[in-house]
Amino acid sequence: PVKLREVVEHECMMLGCFLTTTPNGTLTVKPIRAPVPTDLLAYVLNTADRIVSNGFGSVELSPDGFVNRFNVKTGYNPAENKHEGPTFALRDVRSISRMRREYEREVKPTGSSQQAITTEDQPEDISAALFGVYADRYTVAKVDVSWRLFNTGIGDSVSLEAAQLPFRGVRGINATGIVVERSWSVSEAYGSMSILFASEAFA
Repeated sequence: PVKLREVVEHECMMLGCFLTTTPNGTLTVKPIRAPVPTDLLAYVLNTADRIVSNGFGSVELSPDGFVNRFNVKTGYNPAENKHEGPTFALRDVRSISRMRREYEREVKPTGSSQQAITTEDQPEDISAALFGVYADRYTVAKVDVSWRLFNTGIGDSVSLEAAQLPFRGVRGINATGIVVERSWSVSEAYGSMSILFASEAFA
């Protein structure tokens, strides 16, 4: 049996988007894309809404990214529960040459409305969104925030100002990123938020 979540997830990835929830708990779809300075910001996160009682936060650098090959399976046969069409292997050559290895992500659409993909359809467009964010270096900053950011959801663009945190070789962050993780506790007076900053090559 095929789970509904898997069907929706893979169909979304074919369109360059992802399934997530809004702060009020409803499902929504948002595009996979690198944040840019011209984004319409959901919030400007500065000292007024950063909680530093447990520290200034943390920064994690991904020096390689985590995907540079995108395998798209086609021709799903529901009777046999398998894909019988050709598989398109899409690669980010620059990332592969730098990392000296391939990090794969497989997409297996199973929707009955899925049309056959041909080379004339430029299937490389399918992977452009994912490569644009995760094929190169990226940085994730995790900070504690006030409840005023509760309505800021996954995939929203925010501007983070944090003079204490290291960023791209210097001290101090003042950049636009996208929210990739958020958590709240009803017993605490604040929550935490992780913000992803794409490589400058894409930003």
